Amino acid sequence: MSDAGTAGAAAGAWFEDAAEVPESAARRHGVRRRLVMRHAARLFIEKGYAATTVDDIGRAAGVTGPAVYRHFPTKRALLASVVEDGCDQLARRTGDAGTDPDLAPGEALAELVEAYIAFIVGHRHLALLIEDTMPALDTGGRAGVLASSRRFRGRMLALLREASPDLPEAAARLAVTSVVGMCRNAIRARTTMSDEALRRRLAGQAMAVLLLPADERSTLR
Repeated sequence: MSDAGTAGAAAGAWFEDAAEVPESAARRHGVRRRLVMRHAARLFIEKGYAATTVDDIGRAAGVTGPAVYRHFPTKRALLASVVEDGCDQLARRTGDAGTDPDLAPGEALAELVEAYIAFIVGHRHLALLIEDTMPALDTGGRAGVLASSRRFRGRMLALLREASPDLPEAAARLAVTSVVGMCRNAIRARTTMSDEALRRRLAGQAMAVLLLPADERSTLR
């Protein structure tokens, strides 16, 4: 299978709740809508957003192209729903990370970083779909993605400030931005590393950036 085909198949994991629903239940509006989103995500990854038509999505989902419009008024609206779902998934998968009051600040930060990395490595093609299709979203869609990103970075920043209270806020923000950028670049690059090895490597590098020794922090001021 091609890289695009493998990537598209991975989209099924994002919408797995719809994939296993019996046909009788799948005809219900909400589940059918979910199935359309699942196949749209796969096709957007395999073919690209611009090259994917509503008819393509309808055929893949087992409905006519016009039937897709019963759930989404436009292809852009469908993309926005896929992207919004991805952002929601990230929020849910990382929601509890770093919240245990018994964890030391550094441990809580590491837990959040590891949860973030586990999600984007495990759903790398969908994470990149969100990033790459930002220009195709309308103003509201882009604002939603940016708001989700700000919320997550804000959580990481807060934990970093707790773990390193003497680190200036500007330096802490730069460290968080550097880690997020590093992780995004890593999932875009081709590698022979297994997902587990990549997660470990990224987690180690991320924490090294976030928790620099005191004598090296001046480079971030």
